[in-house]
Amino acid sequence: METHKIGWVNWLTLIVLGAIWGSSFILMKIGSRSLDSFELAAFRLFFAGIFLMPLYIQFIRKVKLNLYLWIVAASLIGSGIPSILYASSSSKIDSNINGVINSLTPIFTLLVGVFWFKKKTSNLSLVGLFIGFFGVIMLLFQKTTNIGNTNYALFPIFASVLYGINVNLVKEKISHLSSMEILAGVFGTLVMISFPYLLYRNSFYGFEISLLEFQFWKPNLNPIIQRTNSVFAIFILGSIGSAFASFLFYFLLKRTNTLFSATNTYLIPLMSIFWGYLDGELIGWMHFVSLFIILVGVYLVSKRKD
Repeated sequence: METHKIGWVNWLTLIVLGAIWGSSFILMKIGSRSLDSFELAAFRLFFAGIFLMPLYIQFIRKVKLNLYLWIVAASLIGSGIPSILYASSSSKIDSNINGVINSLTPIFTLLVGVFWFKKKTSNLSLVGLFIGFFGVIMLLFQKTTNIGNTNYALFPIFASVLYGINVNLVKEKISHLSSMEILAGVFGTLVMISFPYLLYRNSFYGFEISLLEFQFWKPNLNPIIQRTNSVFAIFILGSIGSAFASFLFYFLLKRTNTLFSATNTYLIPLMSIFWGYLDGELIGWMHFVSLFIILVGVYLVSKRKD
């Protein structure tokens, strides 16, 4: 068996990716103050793909139909449907809960890889996965969380299953494409779906960019200002949290293996510590213990053999 060598570039990419995606839940929370679930998801996908349309047009001209169908599948499974699911849950359950449930992604990635794509895995990978998830659970118990509306927890669970399927699908079916080709194909496809929906909903009205507040994350009772702030939050979410982060993910997936790439979700709850610290919350020694446990788990996964 050949051992994957995880260099410093891949580790740095993993950490940056976890930090970006870890901030997505607070941005969705801000967006949900003025946008409903479908509108929020549509804006997110539109902002993620609109600047990639020139590349999408070039890509669509040369891609074969059978390959494009895999792109469409990756678009819906990896971004389209999960965006709606997380938008639906963001206003109903605590963002910390969303982040922890999202950390199930590596486990679902493993299960899908083993049972669907017939991949082999090592005992070291299994140990690393569960050590990392144990560290995430420890983090959860360091914070006060709102566990009301527990039925909505099914949404991020289903999204994590879809992420697990998508990681394996991209690795098996379209990883021979460049990261930019995958990015343009996926989000260009989603723009073709989200833009007509936003036009149908008249979603480009009702906000005024000149009213955007510097502290856009704070609630505002003025509905126009709040909608402006919410749309801006989703602009950041779409352009950076979806498009740029997905580029990093596809880059990482091409250079490493499915499990190591998926463990970026173990780093996502750490961002809740960061946001909590900025909000005046204290950081205790157990947070650092949890961080150490998570990193040990990710390191063990990085030693996986294929």
